[in-house]
Amino acid sequence: ELMPYIEKHYRVNNSRHLCGFSMGGYGSMHYMLCHPEYFKSVFVYSSGLHYMDNVNGLKPGKRGITHFGNYDGNEKNYAPYSVYLRLDEFVKQGKKLPPVKMVWGSEDKVAETDEMSRYFVDYWKKRGYNVEWERLPGGHTWKFWRDNSPKILDFVWKNR
Repeated sequence: ELMPYIEKHYRVNNSRHLCGFSMGGYGSMHYMLCHPEYFKSVFVYSSGLHYMDNVNGLKPGKRGITHFGNYDGNEKNYAPYSVYLRLDEFVKQGKKLPPVKMVWGSEDKVAETDEMSRYFVDYWKKRGYNVEWERLPGGHTWKFWRDNSPKILDFVWKNR
C-alpha cells in the first residue's frame, strides 16, 4: 500500500531503498527478503534481526517475544518471519540480493544488539553475501541514530 501511494503522490524514480531503526531494521530486512527485486539497498540501524529465531540458543520467548507462544513447540509459527531461514532460501535458489549495511552502537544494550549484529554479519558473509557494517560509539538512542544518519544517505548514494 505504501509504495503505490508514494509513487502516486510524489516525484520518485525507480531507485527504492529501505532503512529501519531498531525493530524497524528487522522490518526492513524482512520486507526486503519478501521483495528483494523492489530495492537497490537496505540500511539496518541497531536492529533486532534475531527476534524470530533461535540464535545461539537465545530463543524468542526468552526475550519477551511471545505473541506466537513459547518458541519450543511453535517453531513453525516463527519460521515465516525468520530472516535467517529466508536468507538460506535465497542461497539455495542462487538469488541476488541488494546491498545491505548494518550500523550499531558499541554501548547498545537492547536485545543483545552488539552480539547479534556481529552474528548476522558473519552468517550473511558465510553464505556468500556481502554486508557492510560499522560498530560505532553510542547506544540505542535517537541521538546515536540522528548523529550517524548521514551514513544512510552515503550508502544510498553509492547504491543508487
